[in-house]
Amino acid sequence: MAQILKEEFILNKLKKLIPDLEKLEHFDKKDCYSKSKDLHTEIKCRSKHWDTLGIQKDKWDYLTQFKKCRFVVATPKGMWSWNLNKLPEPVWQRRLGPTSTDYKHLSIMDECWKDIGYLHIKDAIDISYLLN
Repeated sequence: MAQILKEEFILNKLKKLIPDLEKLEHFDKKDCYSKSKDLHTEIKCRSKHWDTLGIQKDKWDYLTQFKKCRFVVATPKGMWSWNLNKLPEPVWQRRLGPTSTDYKHLSIMDECWKDIGYLHIKDAIDISYLLN
């Protein structure tokens, strides 16, 4: 898929697997929750594909406090889902990045330091078939 994937589109595709997966409030620290599975999920969409995809340390710390949590990333080449509680904690790297991914409201000065770790797609479940 060559176009940039949107989180709402991905959420609708994930509902094929988890029908009660619901989007949470904009300012919640996670994107979705399934009551039936007690599953906490974060969704990211990337306009470019890399075999290693980033997760912020504060997001990792928040999600891994739950017994069931998933980190789902879609790129133009597919979609992957990581069970964060079954992975070793990433090596964190401090990087300067945007304060938000809502780029239309950012200025060049809206940057901050973030701790980023990288997850390899070989450690994820390939759920690209949901995009069809």
